[in-house]
Amino acid sequence: AAAWTRTADALATVGFSGDEKAEIAQALAAVLQLTQLRFDGADSADGVRASAPRDATALENAATALRVDGALLTTALCSRRTVLPSGEIFVKALDETMAQDAAHALAKALYGRMFDAVVSRINALLDLSQEVRDRTARTARPLRSPSPCPDPSLVTPDGAHAAPPAAHARPPSRHLPCSPPRARPRRRGRR
Repeated sequence: AAAWTRTADALATVGFSGDEKAEIAQALAAVLQLTQLRFDGADSADGVRASAPRDATALENAATALRVDGALLTTALCSRRTVLPSGEIFVKALDETMAQDAAHALAKALYGRMFDAVVSRINALLDLSQEVRDRTARTARPLRSPSPCPDPSLVTPDGAHAAPPAAHARPPSRHLPCSPPRARPRRRGRR
């Protein structure tokens, strides 16, 4: 419980809503319930090995967590449907080992999709946060000069550069007063 509380707090910190945290908890519950399923096998009169969930309560818990009907979940986990190009459908019963593998594969796929969705959502929230920081940085005026000014008398109280007096006039330059010259890009190739 303490681990989930820390996780939920971390999700809230990065911007997940209460509904999103509830959906994540629901998906995790479904994964855990699927891993708790066990299957028993029996041979039918035709000699085909078929499986069925060992515990009806565990199956109903998994079905409830997945928000599906228990009978549909049993069919999905205990049989395999094959559709031929001609449109014919074959249904093959799975033995207990294959049904267990199907339940674990579903749990793994569900967890993987949930994990990818959480990572995508966090990345989107972080990208949005970065955009806000970038926009704020572009519009905010610096309080101090970004580089040391060789003549402190040219810096006004709000950090802007004042025009140099005529006695300090310099020849025209591509650079603003008191800003460092830009590094020139290196040319590639032969000189």
